[in-house]
Amino acid sequence: MFVATSCFVIVEQGSSASGAAFVGLPLGAMLCVLLKVGVSCYCAVLSEKYLKAFSDVPLTAKISGMSTTWAMMSFVFFCFEPEVKNNGFFANWD
Repeated sequence: MFVATSCFVIVEQGSSASGAAFVGLPLGAMLCVLLKVGVSCYCAVLSEKYLKAFSDVPLTAKISGMSTTWAMMSFVFFCFEPEVKNNGFFANWD
């Protein structure tokens, strides 16, 4: 899927140049996407490992534990967001 998307972007970028010189590949963006895919796969394997390790715990309890951790980390990340720090969480909820 990653290769197909990359090929599509490269072809579209080449055709959208419309006579202008070819700018080049967005290598930084492609590297970020590749890194995201790698980290996502690693996290999926790690989650599967721990889900199998705690096979005596019911599935609902495992999902609840993962969701709680996800919610806590989301809270930590948005606390460090500069716009949230300056304006507050409910600033743009008009």
